[in-house]
Amino acid sequence: MSEVADPQTAGADRTAALAERVKTARDCAERTTKALKPVEKTLRELSRKESLDDPGALAKHAQTLRKSALPEGELKTKVDALLGVLDAHLAEEERKLKFYFGRDLRDTATSAGLAFAPLTTDPPEFRVGLFTVGVDVPRRSAVIRYARVDIEKVALSAAAIVEAAAQHAKRLEGRDFDASVFFDQLLMAYQMRLHRRGEGFGARVDIVDLLADIAFVRQGPAFFDDPRRENFTPYSRVQLAYDLARLRRAGRLSHRGFRLALGAATGGSTRQKADVLYLEDERGSGQWYLSLKFSREGEEG
Repeated sequence: MSEVADPQTAGADRTAALAERVKTARDCAERTTKALKPVEKTLRELSRKESLDDPGALAKHAQTLRKSALPEGELKTKVDALLGVLDAHLAEEERKLKFYFGRDLRDTATSAGLAFAPLTTDPPEFRVGLFTVGVDVPRRSAVIRYARVDIEKVALSAAAIVEAAAQHAKRLEGRDFDASVFFDQLLMAYQMRLHRRGEGFGARVDIVDLLADIAFVRQGPAFFDDPRRENFTPYSRVQLAYDLARLRRAGRLSHRGFRLALGAATGGSTRQKADVLYLEDERGSGQWYLSLKFSREGEEG
């Protein structure tokens, strides 16, 4: 004999199932709203006439539309057509930017009294003053580099690049550079490192291991009178690379009876960029170095 369902129990089950479906519908609605919100915001931005003047913003808007998951229908068809127009416009802007940007950067750098030279075309790289500038046209950005180290990322603007290069050059140049004083500071840092390692004078040390020591010996009187963070003068690996390069340019690798020898990085040692230092000339060419040592004049090196 078949059992007869309890109407009250069946009704409760249907109510529970309906409540679950309502919850699911609410969740789907919230997810849909959340998914379409970036598309709505992007379309509103694109409706403003001013948005056409910013290629970088247009590229971001196009990326948002490209990632949208709109359902098939009239809205998706119109958005796809808009995206096609945007892509074509951005491609033309990129082509013009690649063609004209180098000339614009050259003129701006020359007007500011900075040396300029094109280095590579794919990807585009230029020499502006002391620095190598890597250009990323699709992202409308540029990177200022020295000694193969990225110093700052700036907008893809000739004026912004030249201004950043001038400011970083001013920091690297610092006060008047005295090659003899820097030689003595480097020698002192070298001796401090050897003392801690328990090694005799003339042993090779990794250049990057001297960074903290050279920073210490270069501190001013204020730091030694009151060694607080506010009185500490930072000293970066980029600054060390620059100072070593100009020490070599000054011909001051020998001083007061001592001689400095730099050891080139070879083979696999160059793969670990944190362990080596790139010394470059005014054109950006150079070599990776791993170590250095001092010896007394007249001794076998």
